[in-house]
Order: sequence, then structure tokens, then C-alpha cells
Amino acid sequence: MNKKRRSELTRAVAMIEDAARIVEDAAFDEQDSFDNLPESIAYSERGEQMENAVSCLENAHGLLDEAITEINEALA
Repeated sequence: MNKKRRSELTRAVAMIEDAARIVEDAAFDEQDSFDNLPESIAYSERGEQMENAVSCLENAHGLLDEAITEINEALA
């Protein structure tokens, strides 16, 4: 791999790491909000939507971590 592609991929990894932190923070904040809901709301459609959002964000975070790993392996 040439120096330019290596540099671009290194920059991409940094951007994905930033995105992963944002997604992880959002998942944590949404989970915290859900945990502090009154029971009547937690078991409502709104609570289910919040739980689904947390699950989706956690999955997205995992996929971003996988992307970072794959790119770093390509750079090795």
C-alpha cells in the first residue's frame, strides 16, 4: 500500500473512532434516560422505542469497532 492510501486510511480510522465515541455516548445517555423513566412509561411504547434505540446504537458501535479493526489489519 502506498503512503497516500495509508495516510488516508489512518485518517479514516481516526474519524471512525470519533464516530464510535459519539455513538457510544449516545447509547449510554439513552440507556441512562431509560433507566430513570417511571415504570408506567418504561413499559409503554415510548420505553420500548428507547430500548430499541439503545440496542441499535450498541450494535452500531460494535460495527464501527469492527471497521476499525479491519482497516488496521489492512494497514499492517
